[in-house]
Amino acid sequence: MKRSPILLLALVVSPGPLSARENSVAIGVQLGFTTSGVVADVGLGDLYLQAGINYPLGITYIASTTDSSEKFFDIYTFNADISQAFALSDSFDLKIGVGTTAFTNFGPVLTGFAGPVVKGEYWIPDKKTGIFQ
Repeated sequence: MKRSPILLLALVVSPGPLSARENSVAIGVQLGFTTSGVVADVGLGDLYLQAGINYPLGITYIASTTDSSEKFFDIYTFNADISQAFALSDSFDLKIGVGTTAFTNFGPVLTGFAGPVVKGEYWIPDKKTGIFQ
C-alpha cells in the first residue's frame, strides 16, 4: 500500500482546537508527529502549563511504509511544557517557553527529549474555540 507524503506533512504541522480561553483551563486535542492525543492547557498567572497524553502517529506512519510486520508500536508519549504568552493582538498570542516529550511502553525504559517551545495561539473572535500551533 502506497502512503502519501501529504499525510506525513499534515501530522507535523496540523493545529488542534482548544475549548474556551475565558477560563484558565482549556482542554482539547493535538495532532502531531510524536504527539497526537489529548492536551490540557492551564493558566498560572502569566505562565501556562500544558500537558498531554498521546500516541506517535508520525512514527507509526513511517513504520507502516516499511516491510515490517509491526504496524503499530507499543509506545506512548507524554508531553509537558511551560510557556509565557505574549499578546500580539486581541485574538492572537505567541507562547514561548520550554517543553519535554517522553516516550514509554510502561516498562523499565523511558526516553525523551526537551527543548524550546514557540507556538502561536489564535482565538476565534466571539467564539469559545481556538487554534494553536
